[in-house]
Parts: sequence; C-alpha cells; structure tokens
Amino acid sequence: MTKWSMRGMACGLLMSFIAVSAPAQGLSFETMHQNDEAKVSKNLYMPGMFRSEEWDGHISILRLDKEMILSIAPAQRTYTEITFAQMETQLKLSRTRGMGMGMGRSAFASLEKIDGFPIEQSGTSTSEKIRKIQAGSFPMSAFEVPPGYTKEKTRSLGEEK
Repeated sequence: MTKWSMRGMACGLLMSFIAVSAPAQGLSFETMHQNDEAKVSKNLYMPGMFRSEEWDGHISILRLDKEMILSIAPAQRTYTEITFAQMETQLKLSRTRGMGMGMGRSAFASLEKIDGFPIEQSGTSTSEKIRKIQAGSFPMSAFEVPPGYTKEKTRSLGEEK
C-alpha cells in the first residue's frame, strides 16, 4: 500500500473517533507526533468529512458523502482519489496475492533462507498528542481539491510508479 493510502486510512480511523465527540459542528485540532514540535498535523473535522495536513505538507481528505479519500500533494500540485469500493477491491486483491494484512507466514519462507533474515526491530514506539482543540465550522473548499491541481492515476497495491 502506498504511503498516501496508509495516511488516508489512518485519517479514516481518527475521523471515526472524532465523529462521536462533535456530531453537530466542526472541530479543528493539532496532533503532535513523537513529542516533536516539527511534526505537527493540522486537522479539521465536519460531520461526514475529515482533513489532515501533515507536517510535510501532504493533505488527506476523507469524504463520507462521496465515499472517497483524496490525497493531495501541494508541492507537486497533484492529487489522487480512491473510492471506498476501489479500496475494498484492492484490499481483497492484496490478500489473494499474499500482501497486506492477509499475508500468511508462508510468504516469508523464502526470506528466511537468505543470510541476514529475518530482521528484528525492537524498542520502537509511537506517540501522539492532540492539542489546540477548537469548535467551529469550516468552508466546504477545505474538504475539496484546490483549483488547478492535476489528477494522477491511483496506483494499485504493489504497483510500481
């Protein structure tokens, strides 16, 4: 799965959490990652819509009304979109190919025969702090692709650039 698709899904999970706490109006809040002031995401929530602007400038927008996730790259002035149906199809396909969450132990059998594998990593953790929470409403344009951006083809799981 691409870096942008993972961010989109993470946004979806966070939006589900927030949906319970702000049913009638919007919220804005910041998320600080790993206690690093340089890694702050700015987030907007309105019923049925969620937007997250990461510290690297990438923007993910989840639109329940359109059943779609938008990934926007402002530096390149490009965007991709994927519908919920397309994402479901890709996830099912990835499981049949032995990728993603459905990957079984047998998929790693050939790696175990290579000197230096398996690679172990320990002692890593992530932390996030939500801060600067404010109620309000936001313009619809905050949940749309800005004018003048070019649509790129959404790559399938495992597909190279």
